[in-house]
Amino acid sequence: GSFSFVRRRRHSAASNAHTSTGSPHTPGMGGGSTTRRPRLTNADPLNDNSKTWDEVLSAGGDSEGPSRSLFLQLMKQVKVGQDLSKIVLPVHILEPRSLLEKLSDLFVHPDLIGAVAHAEDATDRVKRLTRWFLSAYHMRPKGVKKPYNPVLGETFECVFARGTPDELWYFAEQVSHHPPITCFRALHVESKIEVVGSYVPRSKLVTPNTGASIGEGFFDVYIPGCSQNYRLGWPNANAVGILSAPLRLELVGTVKVSPRDDPANSVRAEIHFEPKPYFGGEHDCVRAGIFAGQTKYPTFVIKGKWHSLTVISERTEQVSLKKDALTDTEPETFFDPDSTTPVRPEALPTAFPRPSRLVWKNVTVALRAGDAKAAQEAKQTIETAEREIRRAREARGEEYVPGYFRIVGEVKGTGKDTWRYTGPTPHPRGSPVNATLSKTGSPQPGFHGINAAASSSATDLRAMLPPMAGTMSSRHATPQGQTPPVRSPVAASSAALQQ
Repeated sequence: GSFSFVRRRRHSAASNAHTSTGSPHTPGMGGGSTTRRPRLTNADPLNDNSKTWDEVLSAGGDSEGPSRSLFLQLMKQVKVGQDLSKIVLPVHILEPRSLLEKLSDLFVHPDLIGAVAHAEDATDRVKRLTRWFLSAYHMRPKGVKKPYNPVLGETFECVFARGTPDELWYFAEQVSHHPPITCFRALHVESKIEVVGSYVPRSKLVTPNTGASIGEGFFDVYIPGCSQNYRLGWPNANAVGILSAPLRLELVGTVKVSPRDDPANSVRAEIHFEPKPYFGGEHDCVRAGIFAGQTKYPTFVIKGKWHSLTVISERTEQVSLKKDALTDTEPETFFDPDSTTPVRPEALPTAFPRPSRLVWKNVTVALRAGDAKAAQEAKQTIETAEREIRRAREARGEEYVPGYFRIVGEVKGTGKDTWRYTGPTPHPRGSPVNATLSKTGSPQPGFHGINAAASSSATDLRAMLPPMAGTMSSRHATPQGQTPPVRSPVAASSAALQQ
C-alpha cells in the first residue's frame, strides 16, 4: 500500500528501459526516500506453505474424466490454426495455482542450480545446466491441467530451502496482459547464480486432436566468475487426445542450452522433447546431446522420460543425436526424481498488493472442494474486474509500467524483447522485496495489507485487484519526490474505482 503514482508522459514499457530502478517506493531499495514501512499482504491465505507436493499436485481432480467432453465442445467452436487465447476454458482443467507460481518449479531442486557454480569445465557446466533444467518437469499435476492466467501486476515471491546452503529466492511479476508476459528472477544465495527470464504463452489448435500451448520467451543464467552466461528456452505443451482419448499432456520441441555470446563455437546442449509417433513408440521421451563447437555430432547423449529417469552415455563415434550408437559407453544415471526430494516454495508476506495466492484464493478454494460452479463464478469475478479496471485506466490515459522488470533490448533478428530484473538483491536471509523490514532482513509476520474480509467473498476481489506493483501515469498522481499517504490496498482500490 506504499506505492506511488508518478506523473509522467504516457509511454511504453520499452521506453522505460533506461529509467531508474525500483519503482515501488520501498524503504532503502532505490525506489524513494520515504521511511514509512510498507504494509505487507498475506501471500499465503490458504496455508499452502504447509502442504506437501502430493497435496498440491493432486488438487482439482483428474481432467481425463468429465472435463474432456467439455473441452471437446469448446474445440468444436474453433478451427485448426486458430488462436485459443480468447477461448474461455472450463474450470475443470485449471491447476489451482497461478502461472507465476508454476514457473517456480524450475527451482524445486535448488541444489542442482547451485551445483553449476562448481563445474570443472564448460562441458561439465552444460551437463549440470541440462540436469537442472530437466529436474523441473517431473512436477506435474494429475491429468491435463493449465495454471491460472495471471492478472496484470500480479506477483509471486517465495524462498526455497531457507536457512540452508541451497537457499534460493524467486520473484515473478505479470508485466503485460495483452500479450501475456510473465517475468521472473531467481537468485541462489550462496553461489550468487542468477536466473532472469520471461515466458510468453501462445495457444492454438494444431490439429482437431491436439491443442498446443507454445512457450515463447527465454531465460538467462548468470554465473559469477564464468566468462559465459547461458540462455535457455521453453518446450511446448500439447493437450493430445481431444478426439481420440485419453486426453494427455505431451511436451514437444527443442530447447537449446547455449552461451549467449558465441553459441555456435562453444559447448552447448540440445534437448529434444519427442512426441509419440502415430504408430508405435513411447510417450514422454526426451533425448539430449552435448556438443562441442560447430560439430553436429554429440559427445554425450542423454535419454529417458522427461518426467522420470534419464541416463547419460559418452559417444565416441560420429553419429547424429537422433540415432543410437552401439559404441556408446554404459549409461549412467543422469537424473532420477525418485531419488531426490523436491523442495516446496515458501510464499512470503510481500509489500506488493497483488500476491498470487491471495488473488486466486476463492477460485482455489472452490476447485479443491470440487465446486465447479463456485470456481467459475470466482474466476469470472476476477476477469470482469480486470476488464473494468483496464477500461478505467485507458479512460484516464494511464499505462502500466512494471515494478521490478524493464525491457533492456531486443534479441537480434527475432523481434523478441529482453527483460532485466531491476529490483533489490536480497540479504542472504532476507526477501528481495522485504529485505529492509528488520535488522536480519527476514520478513515480519503479522503485517497484512489486505484484511480477512477482503478475500472472503468473490465480490470483494473487485476491490482487491486495482492496486498495481508498478507505476502509472495519472492526472491524480502524487508529484514525484513526495511521499504518498499510506493506505491499505483495499482502500486504495476503492478510491481508484471512484476516480
